[in-house]
Amino acid sequence: MRELIPRSFRLHTWRAVRRGRQFLQRFRVRRDVRSAEAAYCADPPSNQTAIDIFKGTWTSAFPPQYGVTAGTLDSFDDVRVGWAAGVLPGGFTGLSILELGPYEGYTTWQLERRGARAVTAVEANDLNFLKALVVKEVTGFKARLLFGDFAAYLERAKERFDLVWASGVLYHSADPLHLLDLISRVTDVVFIHTHYYAPEIASSPHAYSFFEPGRNRTTSLTSEAGQSGRDVTIHYKAYGQLKRGSFSGGPAGHSYWMEKDDIFAALRARGFDDIQVGADDPGNPNGPAMFCLARRIR
Repeated sequence: MRELIPRSFRLHTWRAVRRGRQFLQRFRVRRDVRSAEAAYCADPPSNQTAIDIFKGTWTSAFPPQYGVTAGTLDSFDDVRVGWAAGVLPGGFTGLSILELGPYEGYTTWQLERRGARAVTAVEANDLNFLKALVVKEVTGFKARLLFGDFAAYLERAKERFDLVWASGVLYHSADPLHLLDLISRVTDVVFIHTHYYAPEIASSPHAYSFFEPGRNRTTSLTSEAGQSGRDVTIHYKAYGQLKRGSFSGGPAGHSYWMEKDDIFAALRARGFDDIQVGADDPGNPNGPAMFCLARRIR
């Protein structure tokens, strides 16, 4: 009987059935998501009820004056912010700041409290963005929070900033050199906190297990004047973490880590000649880490 049905008709029917199944599957997913997100609160409104929307996902403990219970880390008193404020002439007072990946908004809060004129924070993780909005409501900071990919934002940005705050983002980037290019277009000062690749990582089986040397990439640095410089190798790392809950990584399933000296060389190639290192922790259990402030001196 099958031979009596034209092949073109069978193919058309099969495709139609497949499209129908795909539509039903998408509908079921959307319906389940809506029902899972539909929740009501029977308690009187408070800062704590807002915090508890994301109960179990917070990492940061709020300052005592807000009287709420969330995470356990003292993120709202960050040594990195204090160090950078001491290095910058005048600290953050009067500065326009672009923050990449604010996570739970604790740095945003600190930058504003230390006198920043305007803070724009761009977050691509939907859960973290919503949590940052809750932090904004609880603490009353005035910063502008934007939801979306900060690389895409930088590619279209026409505004310049006195400072770009890039803490915990470079080592989560699938193209860290391009990210440094984008940052260099909008500012003369950048703060970077990042993990970096070092041969010593190989001595830690757990940390090294996420790297895939066969997928490394090598490229030449190019200066602002267009001159070709040193070759740098960026090291492929696959994520082993889940993408929900308190995950704070990048949107891709992998990233590329740079070596420390290559980070500094890439910054200098983009005109950031004054680089001050605040801390270097080669023994960090999550991989060597450091933070620095890089400035163009004109």
